[in-house]
Amino acid sequence: MDNRFTATPQQLRLKLIAYLDTLLMKDHIQSRYVLSRYRVKLDLNECLTTKEIGHVIRFLVRDSERSTEELRTLFKPLTSNKAKTAIPKDATSTLDEFFH
Repeated sequence: MDNRFTATPQQLRLKLIAYLDTLLMKDHIQSRYVLSRYRVKLDLNECLTTKEIGHVIRFLVRDSERSTEELRTLFKPLTSNKAKTAIPKDATSTLDEFFH
């Protein structure tokens, strides 16, 4: 990838899909199943989570001349900032309110 590369989110999505296709053809990559799920998400025009994009970036750092920070900035338009909502441990769930 060229250091001066600027692209639309759709162009970034297509480049990332092409890169994932390259990784998926390599037998020695043990996380191919997970990478294929990321590819499906991108095909469906969904964003990847920060953790998912971080997983892909580890491969990109190895295969490109860019730093982790550069790649995170580049692919930020494809990253979802949506945090998972955790259920508090002390929360109790009953159906009483539905039966009265």
